[in-house]
This record gives sequence, structure tokens and C-alpha cells, in this order.
Amino acid sequence: MSLIKIENRCNQSCVFCSFEPERQRGKIEVTSIFDDIKRSKEKLVQISGGEPFLAKPAVLLEILLCCLKNKKKVEIQTNASLIEGYDAGALKKIARIVKASGGYFNVNISAANPKLDRKITQRDFFYRKISGVNLLLKLEVAVRITHIICELNYRYLPSFARFVKEKMGPRVGWVQFSFVKAMGKARTRKIVPKYSSVSGFLSKACYILERSGVEFEIDHIPPCMLGRYYGYHVDIAKMKLKIPGPQEREKTYVKKCFKCKYANICYGPRKDYLKIHKVF
Repeated sequence: MSLIKIENRCNQSCVFCSFEPERQRGKIEVTSIFDDIKRSKEKLVQISGGEPFLAKPAVLLEILLCCLKNKKKVEIQTNASLIEGYDAGALKKIARIVKASGGYFNVNISAANPKLDRKITQRDFFYRKISGVNLLLKLEVAVRITHIICELNYRYLPSFARFVKEKMGPRVGWVQFSFVKAMGKARTRKIVPKYSSVSGFLSKACYILERSGVEFEIDHIPPCMLGRYYGYHVDIAKMKLKIPGPQEREKTYVKKCFKCKYANICYGPRKDYLKIHKVF
């Protein structure tokens, strides 16, 4: 996959944001984005930010058309809070391009209620985001919900799973539970919980989605922490198929990994996690 940041700005201020502050400064040149897309040998292009929908519709459309012309599958990473108020005609075109590429929208939803969402994102956009997701679903484009697991929300993972089941259900393509990266603003134990603390709550959430028929996957927490849901870890296929990627440099084995039954399908815990918690 190739990550293309088309905006250095974001309209939220999430406590788990992994972007380094110095990397959020400066203007992004559209011509350099075109060059990056054309040069990339990766099939999947992730359109990210900041928040991509802060870009002008014409600019976003140009970038997406460049992806389509170069036969790239498109993933748009967004918090969906700006979608409902976005130019309707442009949004339909964006959805058509994403669908034509075989791609999807990756929407970050931090909580199942506005109070907790506000605490995590520092903004009062909960209902706007849910409306944005529903609008995308009406446009019949594939939507993945990403839920970043952090210290503030891990105890509510089962509640979040029930929320997805009741409010979005099978209309959503799938859910990814992604353990927070100890990077940027999240480089602290106040934001990064222990794997062992999260494990039980995550298993309950997986059970709820499994029973409701909602597809899901898991990333950035070792399979040994997932009980019977270890097979839903995204790294397993990457390792079996020897697919190169950032997981190879972001994760590492510790001593006890070499005796683990999952060692042949796991890259180990994240290096940034180990800097925070030392062991797991």
C-alpha cells in the first residue's frame, strides 16, 4: 500500500493521533502527489491527511482520477464529519471513482456515544460522523469502520460492537479494531493501555460482531492476546504470503515470542509499545 497525505490539517484533535507535530506543518504540493501515485508500484493507494475532506472538491477529484487512471485501488481515510456538508455533486463523483477502483472509505469512529467521542477527539462531531457514514452507505460505496483502541475506550469495546451491530449492521463492509500506536501525541501510558488489559474486552466485542454477522479484523495487538479470535489478525495473511510492509519494521520479537505457538504467524509486539510498557 502507498500512503498519500493530501492534507496536513485535521478538524479533530484526537488524543491517539500518531502524526508527529512537525510532520503536520507545511503545504502539500498536488503535483508531487500525482508523481507519487504514478511512481508507486503498490496496488492500494491510501488517501489520508490530516482530514482529506478539508481539501477542495476539485483537488480531491483530481487526485482520485489520477489513481483511477493509474489503475490504483483507492482507500480514503476520513473521520466522515465533513461528508454531510460536502458538495453533493462532488461527493457522488468521489464515491463513483472509489467504487470503480474497487476501493472503499476507511472511517475512524472513536466511540459509541458523543460524550466519549468528544473526550477522545476533542470535538463535538459524533452525530455528524454517523450521518456521514450513513450518507456513504446510501451512495452504495464500501465502508470500513476503524476503531482505534486506547486507554480511554478499551473498556467500552463490547458497547462499540453493539453500536455497530444496531446502527450500521451488515451495511458496513467490515470493522477493524486497531490498537493505538505509541507515536505522536499517544506516546504515553495515559493513552496506550497494556495488551493484557484490552484482551478480554476485545474478545467480547469480537463475539458480538461474529454473532451479528458483521465482518471484522484486528491489528497492532499480537495474536497471543486474542484468544480464539487470533485468526482475525491482519498480519497472518501478510506473513503467510510474504507480503512486505511496515509491519516488518514496526514490530519485533521479544524473548518469550520464540516459545509462542503463534510465532510463525506473528511479527511480535510493536516496538513503540515496548518503549512504553517494556514487556507484555
